Amino acid sequence: EEYGQISQDESLENYSKIELKEFRRADKLPPIKRKAEEETVGGGGLGPLANKRMKSDFDDIAAPDQADVKQPVSEKEVERKFKWQIAHCVRSCLDKYFPGNEKYVQGNKDLSGEEYRSLAKQYINQFKKEIKTEYIARNGSIQGIALTPEWTVEVIARVTEALKNR
Repeated sequence: EEYGQISQDESLENYSKIELKEFRRADKLPPIKRKAEEETVGGGGLGPLANKRMKSDFDDIAAPDQADVKQPVSEKEVERKFKWQIAHCVRSCLDKYFPGNEKYVQGNKDLSGEEYRSLAKQYINQFKKEIKTEYIARNGSIQGIALTPEWTVEVIARVTEALKNR
């Protein structure tokens, strides 16, 4: 028997919820079995789902401990993650113009270390401000902001075009 693995005969009652979660994450316990109970879904405009019976995935879930409850993310944390997404996108474009980088493409106009840092800072701040302003105008706050696939394409196109024309 492996260290930390619970045997089939051993009672799970002796372990805390946190220990059981760790065992599940490490695949030391079998997955939670869902109850076969079904609930009736009432009418109310559900169309083909009206009067169908559906299984509930939440029957065996207990109320979370206070330590397990995820706290709301602060605006600072949201903005930090958003800026990191933009920085990653901008730097991946600049890497193609920086000799010595594994993504460097021969024939591109080379950037010096100082140019790389300066352009990275300029583009990151420019796109962060632009996208953030647009997002807040649409949604009223910064919560949920992220670099979307559409904006990713836009950032790559604009940075690449600017680097080719310099």
